[in-house]
Amino acid sequence: MEHFMKKTKYRKYLIIATVVVALIFIAEGCLYYSAVDNVFFRFSLNFQNVIKAYKLDSDISQADAIKFLDENQHLHVAIITYIYCLAVIAAPFCTIGALIIFARTPYSYFMYLLKRKKPISFLILGKGENRDKFVKSLSKECKITLIEEEILQGDTKNSLREMGVSIIQKYQDEGYEKLLRKIHLEKFDYILLCDQNVHTNCAFLKNIKEIQKNTSHSKNSSSHQTIYFTCNDPAFEKVIFQNNSQDNLDFKNVQLLNIQKKAVENMFEKYPIFQQSNGDYQTSDDVHIGIIGFGEIGQHTLTEALSLSVLSADSTIIFDVFDKNMKSKIGIFLNNFHPDIINEVSYKDLEIIKGEKIKQYTLSLSSKDDPTESSRTFEVDGKMKIRFWDIDVESVQFRKKLSDCHLEDIFTYFVISTGNNHNKVGLLESIRKINTNSQSQEFKGQIIVFGQPLYLQDDVLFIEPEEDIFSYEAIRNEDILNQAKLFNYNYTCVQNTGNHLDSSLENSNNINVEWDKLELFHKESSIRQSMHQSTKRNYILAKKEFSDINNISVKEKLEKIEHRRWSLFMISSGYKWDAIKDRSKQTHDCITNWEHLKKEQDVKILEYDFTPYIIILKESNNS
Repeated sequence: MEHFMKKTKYRKYLIIATVVVALIFIAEGCLYYSAVDNVFFRFSLNFQNVIKAYKLDSDISQADAIKFLDENQHLHVAIITYIYCLAVIAAPFCTIGALIIFARTPYSYFMYLLKRKKPISFLILGKGENRDKFVKSLSKECKITLIEEEILQGDTKNSLREMGVSIIQKYQDEGYEKLLRKIHLEKFDYILLCDQNVHTNCAFLKNIKEIQKNTSHSKNSSSHQTIYFTCNDPAFEKVIFQNNSQDNLDFKNVQLLNIQKKAVENMFEKYPIFQQSNGDYQTSDDVHIGIIGFGEIGQHTLTEALSLSVLSADSTIIFDVFDKNMKSKIGIFLNNFHPDIINEVSYKDLEIIKGEKIKQYTLSLSSKDDPTESSRTFEVDGKMKIRFWDIDVESVQFRKKLSDCHLEDIFTYFVISTGNNHNKVGLLESIRKINTNSQSQEFKGQIIVFGQPLYLQDDVLFIEPEEDIFSYEAIRNEDILNQAKLFNYNYTCVQNTGNHLDSSLENSNNINVEWDKLELFHKESSIRQSMHQSTKRNYILAKKEFSDINNISVKEKLEKIEHRRWSLFMISSGYKWDAIKDRSKQTHDCITNWEHLKKEQDVKILEYDFTPYIIILKESNNS
């Protein structure tokens, strides 16, 4: 566990210093007691001096050593005496360090007892860097029990105990199922499966579900117990969605936990796309988002923003994504989509500086005039364009291209998810300098940086990893999840009865029952849909043109906006249009533009797109 190895390193330094001091004392003693004829007494006096030195009372004081040097004017005596005087000063610190080490174990047990009084309990299984970050962050608010396969050193154990972490050692000859049966899973509020290998997490989950199935007293307790299953692999996540839909895996009370994705969701919840950095709303429905760094954070930012950027039915949505390794990363990102999406990607070389070219990939989705079926595969209303730039963000070309993109369409939102602090300061300066171009309007949008806050950057919002990704609050994602549960419940009520039965979480039992009925994919859909409710409530319905919601033309415009949002969500989730709806092939006959939808689908289908607005109106009436 890398987070807890530094103290072990310092302990080694202390041992080395103690040995060196002892050798220096022995060397000085050999000179000082050389006049003693008896060999036994000469060595006993020497070792007594060493022992008493660590008691802060050496037999040979510095004054004695200096006096001996005056009587023996030899070079080797002078060198050893000078070093000895330094060692006399260092010896007490070695003693203090040793006392701290010996006292640390009982101190760690004392702190362990104090911190085990926390009411919230977590069982953590797995290994890897993220596991260690979870332990460190969750232990601040929760009572952690950790199953550890490695044999931990004393300092690492002490560090964990000081955080209130209980360690259960797993030995090689002991299987996980046997171990999990012994520790009584029902006593934990949450179980976190966070191994760096997602297949190992699957094995953990199967063992846990098997134990819960065969243990009678765990049936009641498991209903309130949540299992978090970490999965940062989009391809494997799609496999889980498919297996869950076929009932091959039991995912009841299981939440997929993609830590980067959670952080991005929280970011958009706190800082909506439609809201400027000064708190005012956008003056245009068009959205232009810049993403610097296309690692996991950057890719999740783009995926989430696709549907959250829908502010009107026919607006223009542009993403400019910058990364120096774009060629390899764009393929990973496109795995989120249907394989046929590659037909919508174009490529070209651009010469920004004479004699030097950069690569640009473009993915465009829009409503096409071509009536053929092959052209309708990813047809949506409005215009949506993603430009992937294979470019080093520290290069001159980047600054020029950044300015050109802003001049073409004003940036409204920026996310920086790459680089160290020095690089981030430079990137922030580059973003600010796009305002110096007199031909373009000033950038007033949000600038969000993933990483530790930087000094003198008051106009920038920072997402801190430990607080915003690995913390108890971030993992639970309670605000977003409760909103999604409530939205799903109200949506079901409106569709089934035409009434909006509850606008609060007081009716939590029915709300949770409806939520548990959903497959993982539909839970994800509800989360995305509920997150867009803020945009509908605070931005879209706030416009004068939508004040008369009973007007047929106004209603149709609102339905068209929601249909565009849903289509972009489905496309980014791996679906495409086809005349035959087939979930196994990830095709859907409603992924199309509004005009085609009206011609080809029943009127009742169109009502689904108006339901989110009905919920908002009924919530307003109830309040």
